[in-house]
Amino acid sequence: MDDLITNGKAKVDGDREILKQITGTLDTKIKNDMNLVLPLQKANQIQ
Repeated sequence: MDDLITNGKAKVDGDREILKQITGTLDTKIKNDMNLVLPLQKANQIQ
């Protein structure tokens, strides 16, 4: 069981950089979509 956990952590650490890039792109896309959906009120825009 410990081996599984240790190996899993190593894999997660390796994937973390890739995930950061993917989530960064997704965050930007979501913010852009929200700004398109809620342009009526300036206060609703996500900076």
